[in-house]
Amino acid sequence: MIVSSEDGVGTGFLLGYLMDRVDGDQRMVCLYEIEVAESHRRHGIGRALLEALIQTCHGEGVVKVWAVTNRSNQPAVALYSNTGAEVDTADDTVTIVYGLECLSA
Repeated sequence: MIVSSEDGVGTGFLLGYLMDRVDGDQRMVCLYEIEVAESHRRHGIGRALLEALIQTCHGEGVVKVWAVTNRSNQPAVALYSNTGAEVDTADDTVTIVYGLECLSA
């Protein structure tokens, strides 16, 4: 869990789960939830939370961060798209993947 705050008050959080891959010695993270307080949206907090996650994953040798959302969740799709994720919007269920190249920053 990564939390953002301003003056001691929470403004957002990100929750992810570190998982071992069953097909090898690699690890990945399932980005389960990201939320920014409505009063603090569109100020870069979501981007900062994702960047903190990617930096943490890079340090831990994670090869992939992935999430699932719906195409109708346009704010989430836009956030993931604008932060370097590969976004598969073939149907209503949207798969988001930050691959190894994103984690090398």
